[in-house]
Amino acid sequence: MTLILLDVDDAALAEATRVFGTTTTDDTVNAALREGAARLRSARELAERAGHVPADENGGSGERA
Repeated sequence: MTLILLDVDDAALAEATRVFGTTTTDDTVNAALREGAARLRSARELAERAGHVPADENGGSGERA
């Protein structure tokens, strides 16, 4: 694992800890990173199935394929 020093919003951390049911800051941040990546991956897969090209992969236009 990589050791990183972060400034974290205390209220966001407390809410994430509650929502994820985690007990340590490390576990909370790791859970949030995994969840965020999974949600973005799912959204992109759904957009791709619908024929939408994500803006970051189409020069910023977000046009349909």
